[in-house]
Amino acid sequence: MCGLFNGLPFVQEYLTCHFCSIFLSFFINLKILILLQKAVNFVFLIEVPAVTGWQGYMRHRG
Repeated sequence: MCGLFNGLPFVQEYLTCHFCSIFLSFFINLKILILLQKAVNFVFLIEVPAVTGWQGYMRHRG
């Protein structure tokens, strides 16, 4: 296997790029999930129902 990779550097480069793209997409998805979780927590923590929207929230805050 190592001899194959030494003989074909472009395959190794392709695999490295492929791994990096998988890692990047996973990382971005993780960040999006964390942001969604924070948004959900924010919505549930405030006492205003989500139906009233932003204006109701601002009115509630005074």
